[in-house]
Amino acid sequence: MNRLIVAVLAAMLFSVCVAPQVWAQDASAELPTVPWTQGYPVGGPGVGTGDKGPINSLKFDIGYLTYKSPVVREVTCDAHQTRLDFPLQGLWLGFEGTRRVSDRVAVVAKGTWLVPLRGSAFEELGFFLPPPWPKATRSWSTYPQWYSIDGAIRYALTDAVWGIAGFRFDSFATSFRNCSDISGVAALLPSDEADCASMSYIPYVGLMVSYGSALRASFVASPRVAGIAQYRETFGGDTRWDGKGAMDRGYFGEFSVEYGGNLPRGRLALLIKWIALYNCAPLHVDVLTTGNPGAHSSPTAPFSLPFVLDRRNWVIGASFAIDFAGPF
Repeated sequence: MNRLIVAVLAAMLFSVCVAPQVWAQDASAELPTVPWTQGYPVGGPGVGTGDKGPINSLKFDIGYLTYKSPVVREVTCDAHQTRLDFPLQGLWLGFEGTRRVSDRVAVVAKGTWLVPLRGSAFEELGFFLPPPWPKATRSWSTYPQWYSIDGAIRYALTDAVWGIAGFRFDSFATSFRNCSDISGVAALLPSDEADCASMSYIPYVGLMVSYGSALRASFVASPRVAGIAQYRETFGGDTRWDGKGAMDRGYFGEFSVEYGGNLPRGRLALLIKWIALYNCAPLHVDVLTTGNPGAHSSPTAPFSLPFVLDRRNWVIGASFAIDFAGPF
């Protein structure tokens, strides 16, 4: 998988840096006629790019999603915290469709999907242990899933600045398996399992700015995130905590920069994107026991726990857009 991602990134770099120059040198050659694009301006973000008719565009993003800091999952009980850090990286795919509905307004639909690389997580447990609360640690293999779906409206404030208002559904889940490197307490077992998930509903606003035909930047954000969080974890094989709750705090931000150039029927650009999503929810937790229910010390079930999921990631890749006057 690592070799595949390196090959994809090398191909994207060649496409962005070399291919436009080759096409520019051959600009005098006659291009094939495409009915949907004939007579329509190209290269714009779907609004404010001309008066010949409605412009539609399809944009495809591909890149490598990486991180500066790992994803953090925290659960707190009686001032004692269990923290689990794990990487989130892989092949990041994006799709965006834009439809201009007037000279100044365009509607946008887009989605993203992560093809993840499996990683390893490190967990520090500060509770579910008898007094004096000794620290225990263990490692996991991680199996993440992440996708998002957006709908937005862009409004041309000037020829180079667009206002954005939209809504995003973000689904994230990670399974933790193959527990190993257990230390600090003998009660933890390799057969233990854990899961965490969040479904976030994010209304956002922002701006998109262009500088000539080469550079475009956008920023969208929300100071509040709604949704549902879930948490499950097994301790010692015979006790499982199962929690679910509505998010009461959170924030979202996404900054994107594209640098490239116009093609005869679209645009090719280098893409850099930063994504941050913070979720916090009070979980209603049930304790399920099998075997010997008295083997461990835990709070009286059911009870509530603060739950935090913090993600901050970078995407480095390329985008390819096709502009046309479509049938929709």
